[in-house]
Amino acid sequence: MTANPFSNADAQSAHDDEENSPPPVKIPRKKSITRVQQRFCQQPRMIHFFATFSNDAHQSPFAIALRAQQVAHRLFSAPMSLRYRSRLWLVVCGWPKVVGRALQSAVRSLLISKPYPDTVVVNSHLEARVFGLLRALLRRHSPRIVLLGFIYTQRRHALMNRLRQAYFRGVFDCVDQVICHSTLEARHYAEQFSPCRARFSFVPYGLHLTVDEGCAPPISQPYLLTAGRSGRDYATLFAAVAPLDVALYVVCDNAAMLEGLTVPPNVHLLRGCYDGDYVRWLRHARAVVIPLAVEDISAGQMVLIQAMACAKPTIVTRTVTTLEYASDDITSLLVPPRDPGALAIAIRRVMEDEALVSRLGQNSRAAYQEKFSMAAFVGHLVAAMGQDQGAAPLLV
Repeated sequence: MTANPFSNADAQSAHDDEENSPPPVKIPRKKSITRVQQRFCQQPRMIHFFATFSNDAHQSPFAIALRAQQVAHRLFSAPMSLRYRSRLWLVVCGWPKVVGRALQSAVRSLLISKPYPDTVVVNSHLEARVFGLLRALLRRHSPRIVLLGFIYTQRRHALMNRLRQAYFRGVFDCVDQVICHSTLEARHYAEQFSPCRARFSFVPYGLHLTVDEGCAPPISQPYLLTAGRSGRDYATLFAAVAPLDVALYVVCDNAAMLEGLTVPPNVHLLRGCYDGDYVRWLRHARAVVIPLAVEDISAGQMVLIQAMACAKPTIVTRTVTTLEYASDDITSLLVPPRDPGALAIAIRRVMEDEALVSRLGQNSRAAYQEKFSMAAFVGHLVAAMGQDQGAAPLLV
């Protein structure tokens, strides 16, 4: 794809061709636009983003991609860590932090910042609520509020599901657009929450991964790596690797994901493995395995794309959502859900076939650069927002 999906090159002049007009015909002069109209036309349309990973995100890969694609934007930075090992901690301690930070950001964006934004992109339903409330209190129809990366999961209890359904209907009545990372989810949520103000759009997930040389983990033999805690099927993976002569390392801090499972002797758990340590294990792995237990929501894309950035072959459960990111026998080996035998065969292939590992790794890296890099993600995101609004390019 091109670096920027928008272009002003097709804009046509609105002036009549006076040179070719017959002499007797008098061409009426256009009315001059007012100064207010002129300032509005010259004012670049503006998107506000809110980064929580740094005090100064202006040199981040995301910001660099925005500038490279000439997206008129302002990036507000305020670091906030929400790593958690229990949902109770997230609700009691994490959510109040999110609400407080969202209120600060909303005041800066909607009351203080100049020029006023046409669009704000928020990262959670709590932020969406705060921005929507302030916009309503100000009695304004703008800016458009875009919720990025929404995933809706069902709960075990029917009452909880009904309460959550009602809550998110309220969220989507104050949001203009919801970005999902699979087509299936975008279509499903549009039906599930209809009617509502929000429109649901699919944007492929994308990221930047800094891959440095670093030192290899203290492992002498080739090993497999798996990571993640959302929608994983570690039971099937453990059953597949148990009879194999291969070491598997699992990056997962969520004890609930492994509760009740028998961990084979050749499976090793990596606790507290984040950031550079995680990338080091990823970079030196023979292959990355992503076993999925869910088929109707986005799961595994982040680890999959990180592996692709490191030119690693991947073994992934075939689902509707993974098919939008992985191509069987091109970038990945896709296996049926809950099938330890098929998973074991795929593992043997990547452990024994050097040519296969090299081909899948090269194709993965190429797909990452073209479709799932930060530059590609920014292009997809801005395009989706522009298409939803039916507006001109959001360019400087």
